[in-house]
Amino acid sequence: MAELAVVVLLLAVALPHALPLERVNPAAAAVVWLAALGLRAVLVLGLVLAALLLLPATPLFERVADGSLHMIGGPVHTDLSGEPVAHFAALAPPALLALSLVVFLGGVARGALLLRRELARRSLGRGPGGSLVVADRGMLVAVPGLGRRRIVLSDRALAELDGAELEASLEHERGHLLHGHRAAGLVGNLLVVLGRPLPGGRAALRGLLLSLERDADEYAVARTGDALALASAICKVAGGSARRGVRGLAFGLDGAGGTPARLEGLLAGGRWRGSVPLERAVLVAAVLLSALLVGAAVGLVLWLADAAPPAALSAALSCRH
Repeated sequence: MAELAVVVLLLAVALPHALPLERVNPAAAAVVWLAALGLRAVLVLGLVLAALLLLPATPLFERVADGSLHMIGGPVHTDLSGEPVAHFAALAPPALLALSLVVFLGGVARGALLLRRELARRSLGRGPGGSLVVADRGMLVAVPGLGRRRIVLSDRALAELDGAELEASLEHERGHLLHGHRAAGLVGNLLVVLGRPLPGGRAALRGLLLSLERDADEYAVARTGDALALASAICKVAGGSARRGVRGLAFGLDGAGGTPARLEGLLAGGRWRGSVPLERAVLVAAVLLSALLVGAAVGLVLWLADAAPPAALSAALSCRH
């Protein structure tokens, strides 16, 4: 039963990579990518906890801990204790996962602090639409991924974007703020860290961020009615980022690395949709993957409540004599 559950989760994790999600409703595509990232994290957590709780109860663990192994030529007995090796095998995966999580959270906290200092140092004052104008040689139009909710413009972008392009750019960034994209991006990055042992996490994160950018594009076009102005602004910003400048920012006008797909959608009118069957299939996938994620998370919690008696933990953590 457990093997079947793992196979189902692996297939669910791989499903979004087989779908043309850049051609469907971006909100539905974002849900699919987030659910897939969540399933990756749950699968890795389940495997790590299984190693911690179940491995100490296996005969192999007992033999290694006792320093007695059966090789091809018969039993091999040693005078050396195998406890360190056995305990390392059980404790290393959760320890590495916990370390990755601590490093990620520390990086988030450090990035937020450095970003606030950098914006304060480069601030030139208030800009259009309540934005903050900063000194930067690059074409910067973005919202901070952390900290205060605001739009940041470089002085160069303010000077080189015309009126329609600037309006479209500001509406794009407002779309990020109003639709909660900063939180979705942060959660996506956290899930990548938790699911890191499985390949494809970075590709899934790029798919998520592209979906969020497309959603902000559609918001801007709906507000301004000018898809070409936004497309022109994206081209200027993408081609004018001469240096990193203030780049501790999660969402910029040239973000997600999916500029060609975004421009193709904008040139098609700003609201790119696939065929009706494809749209329905993605909606079904979003619902099913979300339900599977909830079920897998609840199942993991219930399994932990049943499979984590004190004896199991003490067997992995205590020293044997």
